[in-house]
Amino acid sequence: MKKKRILGLLVLIPIFVFINVGCTSNEKKDASDKTNTNAALYTLKEQKKALKNYDTFYDLAFSDKSNDLQEGTYPIPGLLDTQTLLLGENGQPSISQTMDPQGVTIADDYLLISAYSHDQAHNSVIYVLNKKNHEYIKTVVLQGKPHVGGIAYDSDAKNIWVCSDTADMKAQVVAISMESLKKYRFSEKYEPIRYEQVVDLGDIREASFITYHNQALYIGFFSVNHEGVLNKYLVDSNGTFDLDVDKQVAISSGNNDTDPEQAYKITNKIQGITFYEEKILFSQSYGPDKSHILVFNDLNKEHLYLEKDSVEKIETPPYLEQIYADKDSLYTIFESATEIYRTREDITKVDHVLQLNLKKLIKEK
Repeated sequence: MKKKRILGLLVLIPIFVFINVGCTSNEKKDASDKTNTNAALYTLKEQKKALKNYDTFYDLAFSDKSNDLQEGTYPIPGLLDTQTLLLGENGQPSISQTMDPQGVTIADDYLLISAYSHDQAHNSVIYVLNKKNHEYIKTVVLQGKPHVGGIAYDSDAKNIWVCSDTADMKAQVVAISMESLKKYRFSEKYEPIRYEQVVDLGDIREASFITYHNQALYIGFFSVNHEGVLNKYLVDSNGTFDLDVDKQVAISSGNNDTDPEQAYKITNKIQGITFYEEKILFSQSYGPDKSHILVFNDLNKEHLYLEKDSVEKIETPPYLEQIYADKDSLYTIFESATEIYRTREDITKVDHVLQLNLKKLIKEK
């Protein structure tokens, strides 16, 4: 009988280990990770109070969330301290206290936030949070200090795309596989994550915002005083741009190989783009003025005028960055709680990712 019990124990142990390792919901923050996981300024109650003056926005964010975990919000990590690298100094972690959140998206079981360091001395990062329980899991350190104005997920090929730039500050996007993101542990070597693809874009001045929709990447640039441009690039079933190039080689913009399938002119101050049902939504923001979420019926125009052509316009607090539609929720992220804005008394600050009710938003007049 003793032999049978021992044999049963030996069989059960590897089964348990296999199940535990394969379950992403059990991922926890590394004990050596010094990144803060609490909101920089507010409790949830305080955050709601700070947003009371934005009636429509407040209603879209909270009216149907009383039974949801944290009322659908996610505290933005890393605004006080982010463990990353000093530029060019791999192997030794360093703390940035000036991280500025820019992008947000949903990728399978995760909520991802991209951020860059205002001090220009630290590497940019992606914060990885558990979508279901809202807990911080880890920080993925990127190569260099790109502005990372947007982040997108190709759910077909399982690639995460991030806005970046070349050494001479020209438009670029990079791809990280979901497999690499899951396996990445900063504390193992204190090095940036490896990219699956690096794509140089010669058709736009910079890659300011990005989204993925129906096997295409929509990439555009933000302009303060001039027209912006939005390009549509087809992505093949393997997750690469639909060109005859090697997956690991940067695609040069020196010829017409990377000409977009479609190009759209859009006016200034755009920070993010997303699709919902038959609608397209933009986030529009610059400076301390109120931001807006703009809704359009389609992009079948040579020139899209944000004010004249929008069918809905929702006022939000200032410094709205990327927006992302997932099912019937619109995820929104703001940069107003970063170190350079945190003490300003003249702006409404947001230090949580907020989910807006999209069905209700589309019906707002």
